[in-house]
Amino acid sequence: MLSQTRLEKNRTSRVYRDRLLQGRDLLLRWLFLVNLRLTDLVQTPLLLDASLAEFVNYCQHHKVQLWLVRHSVLYIQTQWRNLRHCLPRAWDCISSWSSELPTSNRKPVPHKMLLALSVVALSWGYEGNQWSRLLIIFSVLVRIGFFSMLRTGELLRLRVVDICVDATEQGNVVIGIRKPKNRKFMGRNQFALLEDRGTIAWLKWLIADLPSDCPLWPSNAAIFRSMFRRILSRIGLDDNLLTAGCLRPGGVTFAVLEGMEVARVKFRARWKSEASLAAYIQEAVSQQVWLGVPSNLRQRVHELVQGGAPYLSTPPSLPWRSSRFQ
Repeated sequence: MLSQTRLEKNRTSRVYRDRLLQGRDLLLRWLFLVNLRLTDLVQTPLLLDASLAEFVNYCQHHKVQLWLVRHSVLYIQTQWRNLRHCLPRAWDCISSWSSELPTSNRKPVPHKMLLALSVVALSWGYEGNQWSRLLIIFSVLVRIGFFSMLRTGELLRLRVVDICVDATEQGNVVIGIRKPKNRKFMGRNQFALLEDRGTIAWLKWLIADLPSDCPLWPSNAAIFRSMFRRILSRIGLDDNLLTAGCLRPGGVTFAVLEGMEVARVKFRARWKSEASLAAYIQEAVSQQVWLGVPSNLRQRVHELVQGGAPYLSTPPSLPWRSSRFQ
């Protein structure tokens, strides 16, 4: 096997490298079964490609997880960069296998459902309990994640210093992104734009007088996800219906349905290509999520949004740091 320098390894995350090694181990076990040597195969690309095609078919027959098989082939391309465009049969088999699987794109949070989540978190926080502080912050963050089309990790890493209020008459908010997932092709310094007036008002209230290094979410990701499920249950919905990861595709879908051009959505959401963006523009899926909710619960969500909408546009007059929730 070829060794990699430190800088070569740093091109990829630790998690991704671990997956490549899992893929390597799977491939080596299969090669041992069929009495082949990887060091010999890489010298003959056509034979390697044919062998990998057989490997993919074997794995599908034995119900191996597709992601693991894909990383087996990616491992070969990572170790022997000259083979990146020499494995068409292997990738054709993976594509064919993938097309037979049910789609697993995250369901977008419908706009009305987002507002209901925010309203319930806010009203629950106003009741006064040990979770009040986190519930109030959660109510603001879910809307930031939705309207700014942020990934969950990006949302939960935000600090006060990352928030920049536009000094123009529009007063939009520019959000700096820390450690973006796609920094290799979109740059290390990225930003998102927040234009929803009510969310901006609540965000300004939330960060007023807070230290610049203060995180917006003062807990961990597990608590955020748990709170998401709890609020769905409090509304009366299945807590597996949606997840925190559904906020970003929900915001993308909402923007398209509101008439934003796909090219502009691509720039705002920081996608590399419109082809990858297309997977997130799921108007039909969004409608299915909504129609899959029983009519009595749809009515409850509608009433929650109707009753709570005024509170979502106007934060309390008392500053956040002076409130009983701090």
